Amino acid sequence: MHKATQRAYEISRQTWITDPAMLDEIIRQMQIAEQASAEVMQYIDDMVEEKHED
Repeated sequence: MHKATQRAYEISRQTWITDPAMLDEIIRQMQIAEQASAEVMQYIDDMVEEKHED
């Protein structure tokens, strides 16, 4: 997750406004980060549920 957001940030520091490929890569990296974040949240939900099983 952090690697993808760091990569998106690196690209954003360049001339992405005039380069559609760079913008596409920023979006792709943020989608990767979003998916990884959702997975982390699912793992946390699973752990909480497991802890509270009767």
